[in-house]
Amino acid sequence: SMCLQGPDCFMCWENCELLQSNFQVWGAMCEEKEICFPGCQEACRFHAEAATRTQQTQPVIHTKGEGVIRVSGALARWPRPSSIDSQTPLVYVVMRKSQSGPWRQII
Repeated sequence: SMCLQGPDCFMCWENCELLQSNFQVWGAMCEEKEICFPGCQEACRFHAEAATRTQQTQPVIHTKGEGVIRVSGALARWPRPSSIDSQTPLVYVVMRKSQSGPWRQII
């Protein structure tokens, strides 16, 4: 995706993954302003805000889009999972897999 080609967006995604996987180890970087650039700062802000909310009971929801995804040219649309409250913020990760290749994140 275009976002992942930008350094700040890419850094935000990378740091979100690190903070989620092991905050005790990676959380210290949030205080280091000389190495925590805008993408890192956004990831730290998101993690801090998420920590103040009610703990997620299901942090990752695996869904299959085959039955609900609608593609029109370069635009893909899908409905929000019905099991999630409409006010709950979501982050979608869209992946694709060629027949012989590995899974790749495209969004």
